[in-house]
Amino acid sequence: MAEAPKVTKEEAAAYMEKYNLQASVQDALNSVINSKSLDPLGDMAKFLGDLPYEGRWDMSTVFGNFDVDADGKLDIHEFSRAFRALGLKKRDGSQLDMDQEMFKSFDTNGDGVCDLAEIKKGLKPQTRRKIEAKLDAGWKFDAETWKKSCERHARWDMSKVFKQFDADGDSKLDIYELARAFRALGLPKRDGEKMDVDKAMFKSFDVNGDGFVSLDELEKGLKPKTRKKIEEKLDGGWKFDEATWKASVERHNAYNMKDIFKQFDTDGDSKLTIHEFARAFRAFGLPKRDGSKMEMDFAMFKSFDTNGDGFADLEEIDRGLKPKTRRKIEMKMKEGWKFDEEAWKKSCERHARWDMSKVFKQFDADGDGKLTIHEFARAFRALGLPKRNGEELEMDQAMFKSFDSNGDGFVSLEELEANLLPKTRKKIEEKLDGGWKFDEATWKASCERHARWDMAKVFAQFDLDNDGKIEYKEFMRAFRALGLKKRDGEKMELDQAMFKSFDTNGDGVIDVAEFEANLKPKTRKKIEEMLDGGWTFDAEKWKAVEPEKVGDV
Repeated sequence: MAEAPKVTKEEAAAYMEKYNLQASVQDALNSVINSKSLDPLGDMAKFLGDLPYEGRWDMSTVFGNFDVDADGKLDIHEFSRAFRALGLKKRDGSQLDMDQEMFKSFDTNGDGVCDLAEIKKGLKPQTRRKIEAKLDAGWKFDAETWKKSCERHARWDMSKVFKQFDADGDSKLDIYELARAFRALGLPKRDGEKMDVDKAMFKSFDVNGDGFVSLDELEKGLKPKTRKKIEEKLDGGWKFDEATWKASVERHNAYNMKDIFKQFDTDGDSKLTIHEFARAFRAFGLPKRDGSKMEMDFAMFKSFDTNGDGFADLEEIDRGLKPKTRRKIEMKMKEGWKFDEEAWKKSCERHARWDMSKVFKQFDADGDGKLTIHEFARAFRALGLPKRNGEELEMDQAMFKSFDSNGDGFVSLEELEANLLPKTRKKIEEKLDGGWKFDEATWKASCERHARWDMAKVFAQFDLDNDGKIEYKEFMRAFRALGLKKRDGEKMELDQAMFKSFDTNGDGVIDVAEFEANLKPKTRKKIEEMLDGGWTFDAEKWKAVEPEKVGDV
């Protein structure tokens, strides 16, 4: 490689003065020295790259060339084609393309177009430098080529293309019409498979969230790459086949989901609870990908219950059904599935026999209509519910929180009824059908046994300064003093993670309320066993040990 000609000090000084480089370089040098940078050259380059840069070229003039209708504004399609015309590169060498997010960074007033002032202001220094490098290298706006590009793009008005799929002429497409329109166009994904519309993609078009995509929303929301794929199909001779589309509409209209699910609405209020909805899914016998039966859980139910009233009305069900699930139901209908009124009636009667709020009300010892995590955990143990592997189902914090929807630290009987998963409800019903009875005497004895040991009082013994709080070291020594065992027989040690599980407000100490609220049933049980076994707090020994000598306790 030939050696670059040396620049004299005078030439360097003149160049730096001409472009006002001295101050910027000095600022960059100050920055890396003050930050004690380990990569001074890299950090100086980054510092200089992030500096505001007005540049030598007027960007409003440059981009004004692309404004064919002279309204002083570019829409996303004009702007993205302008970027392509400039041939800007990304760091990896691939072409820099304009996406929705990048366009929004320019469109600061959110009117769907970028005026020349927004473009000039929104250009990042690095992008501005790339454009100037192109201009310095001789890039010229080619009016003839741009005119041809505009004519080619103007040929295809996407609102007119998609209006053909608007069967009822309301200028809107629902998710099913849009999904079928995409399938009719046969758009490919990168891997060659057919592109399908999912819920996330539909939402990216449905900007006002009304559950439909207007033709205007579709025109604005279509990404340049997708638009290009559609244009390639149209340029390749694709034609809207009215007869085929009409047959598709009639085929899909053959199964009205509102009418289908209305059959499961036994009380005629046009709403289904999570339990009715879950049983309806089971009645269909819908399969998952792995072949197992599809079950309705709380998260899935919430995706239908858009107004959050605890029910899925027939409109919400029709809107919320994903295309794939809808197709599975349609397949069942085609295979001859029929609503069995007699079987459904028996199912309703069987489920109506067991009111879960009444079942769990028996465990509400103080009659306040609420269960604490400890009462709830003991209720589950009393019922003896099994897990899949045959072990006993235990209540943990995560499970308790899934019931405690208002986060008040209790589960009301209404919360319990609303949040009981169908599988768990089924296990309880099996126990009840199998003859399980609430044993009031046993439960009373359990309550008395648990009431004997007030954990707040146990906790208070370790609180040397009586401020109602215990810090990490005190808490660690308290656990050691109690001598709690792990499953393998070793002594249970408190670590930072366990401490944080108690310290819910993150203030670095644990108060009595946090201790009582976050003590897991298994740990509580171990402490109670130690207390039942005769463990007593040794105040003298506790005071004698310095906090640093935690190993001596």
